Amino acid sequence: MSGQQLCAIILEIMQIDPALHFSVVSFCCNFAAEKTEQFTRMDITISSIEQIASSAEEFVSAMGNRKIFAFYGKMGVGKTTFIKAVCETLGVTDVINSPTFAIVNEYLDGNDQPIYHFDFYRIKKEEEVYDIGFEDYVSSGNLCLMEWPELIEDLLPEETVRVHIEERDDGSRVVTMDGEADEEPDMISEMVSDIVPDITPDII
Repeated sequence: MSGQQLCAIILEIMQIDPALHFSVVSFCCNFAAEKTEQFTRMDITISSIEQIASSAEEFVSAMGNRKIFAFYGKMGVGKTTFIKAVCETLGVTDVINSPTFAIVNEYLDGNDQPIYHFDFYRIKKEEEVYDIGFEDYVSSGNLCLMEWPELIEDLLPEETVRVHIEERDDGSRVVTMDGEADEEPDMISEMVSDIVPDITPDII
C-alpha cells in the first residue's frame, strides 16, 4: 500500500470517528519513521568473487519490506552474478541465470514465495513489456529483480529501488542501493499537522 492510499484511508476513518486522533497520529509517526529508516543509502564493496555471498547477505538485510529492485550497470559488470547471489541468500535452489530471451524467470525462495527475475536487454518497444504481464508481476507483492531497467524506465513503479553496480580500476565492484525514499514520510507528516494543527513538528 502506498502512502497516498494510506492517507486516504486514515482521513476517511477520522471523518467517521474524530476521537481516533491520537491513535492515528501515533500510527502515522511510526509509519513515517519506519519508511525513512528503510531507505537509507548503502554502498557495498565486493573486492573478490569470494566476498559475493557475504555481500549479498548484507544487501538482503537492507532490503526491508521493499519488493522492486532495478539493477543498473554496464555489460559484464556482474548484475546477473549479484542477483544470483541474492536469490541464493533468499533460499532459491533453482538454476539461476539471466532471462535474456524469456525476459522473466520465476524462482521460489526458501519460503516457497515467488521471485521474479527480469532482463530487458532485448526489449525493443514497451508493448513487449505489457505482453508478458509486467504490471501483474510488479503489483503482485513478490520480489522483482530487474536487469537493464533503463530500457523501460518510464514503466518502472514509483516505489522501485535503484541499485547501481560499478567496476573500479582494481577490478572490485561497488553496489549502491538507492537511498532516495519517496515523499511518503513528509506527506504523512503534513497530513498529521493538518489534522492536529497544534502538534509540534519535533515529534513527526
